[in-house]
Amino acid sequence: MSDKTRAADEKGAAGVAGALLLELRDVSKIYETGQMEIRALDGVSLAFEGGELVVVLGPSGSGKTTLLNVVGGLDRPTAGTIRYGGTDITSLSDGDLGR
Repeated sequence: MSDKTRAADEKGAAGVAGALLLELRDVSKIYETGQMEIRALDGVSLAFEGGELVVVLGPSGSGKTTLLNVVGGLDRPTAGTIRYGGTDITSLSDGDLGR
């Protein structure tokens, strides 16, 4: 895909109200500390369309920050896929993810 096509695709996905912008499918994040496993996210599936206002609420320790970190590419999920504008960002390298 050329840079021009990619830019048009990204603009189209983000710029159209009602178009699927971000999708999480069965996303999990497990932190391992010694012999313990902490499931910060467990099978989360969500879809966001362009133009939506999204609020993330929950008690302390419920996974809000972890969710935002994996969606923003600051952390990688242990399992599942995250698609932004139709692109699976979980399969991108760190360098490509930062672009």
